[in-house]
Amino acid sequence: MNRFLLFSVSFVLFSCVQHQNDETNDDLETESIDISVENYNDALFKTIYTTGDTLVTVFLNKEEGQIYRSYLVDTVCVKKDTLEVGFPVVNQSYVQQQRDGGLFVFTPDDSIALTILSYTESVHFSPKDFRLSDGTKINFGLDTKIVSDTKKSVEAFEYRLARDVSNSNVPMTGVFNVKSGIVDITGINYPERYRTNYYGFLHDIQEVHTNDLVIYNPIALPEVWIYNRETKSTEVKTVRSKYQINDVESISTIDKSKSEIKTILENHQAANGNYSRLVYNENLNCYYRFYQHPQALKTNDGYFTTYQNRRVSCMQLDENFELIKEVMLPVDCFFVYLAIPTNEGFIINRGSLMEDQELRLLAVTL
Repeated sequence: MNRFLLFSVSFVLFSCVQHQNDETNDDLETESIDISVENYNDALFKTIYTTGDTLVTVFLNKEEGQIYRSYLVDTVCVKKDTLEVGFPVVNQSYVQQQRDGGLFVFTPDDSIALTILSYTESVHFSPKDFRLSDGTKINFGLDTKIVSDTKKSVEAFEYRLARDVSNSNVPMTGVFNVKSGIVDITGINYPERYRTNYYGFLHDIQEVHTNDLVIYNPIALPEVWIYNRETKSTEVKTVRSKYQINDVESISTIDKSKSEIKTILENHQAANGNYSRLVYNENLNCYYRFYQHPQALKTNDGYFTTYQNRRVSCMQLDENFELIKEVMLPVDCFFVYLAIPTNEGFIINRGSLMEDQELRLLAVTL
């Protein structure tokens, strides 16, 4: 058994506990993990990842431009380090590990768009450094985001292009080669189906990258789009939750123009299920697709529901995106902020992730 499932501090073991809802009984082996973060009051949680049998937490102090990492084995902190970003971080930022132990710090709306950090040096790239091979500048926008969550290459940085350059004739994904300084365009073009239909808060398209594939996860649709890097071909696979009864309806042009559009979007999001996250587990060569179930307006007792009443199930898929199993997650996993692959399954957040100066996690074995 992986050492992540041998946590001896602050855990509760639920071995083959049945989690009940109206439609299913599923067996899950889970362990709750609580990690103290009381020393990071002035820093923002950015990410958490695994390296061998070690769990690494990453926090960012924006004003000081410092990144704090803690290395934990069996929830015991065995090492800490601090990396200097080199400048105060003003806007939204994304942090991701590299294969060589360094970090990508992506700050697309700051004067420096990308910083590559290691123990010995930091390398900075400004927005003007991101250009196509013909010299065309790539624009950054508010929805530009890091997408290379499973392709931890040292030489290339993959990210979602801003929507103002991702039209029907331009692929959505940029690959910035940190050695050549050139942006390549890869993946699929922005789908016509998403350009002509509006799904509100469910309009996001998540990307997952492996060495061979770029997988696009449209969270409103029961399908994934699989782009093969070598053949440059695209395959559409239906990966539908057994709990999804109705398709997500698009929001009409008339509703989009109404003054109460925010309420319309919130109701639309709650009433519809969605595929909130897709994760590749390279340890087991499988995928996890998480499905947020539709949320009833009221409980059986007649009380209005909140976001904490929403249930989430997880579909385990093989390398060909065929369903292995789908299981219900515990009731306190009502929203999956993060999912970290392990040798036995994955680690996700419990509840709102951070409570009482603790990271609240759950290790799941499938």
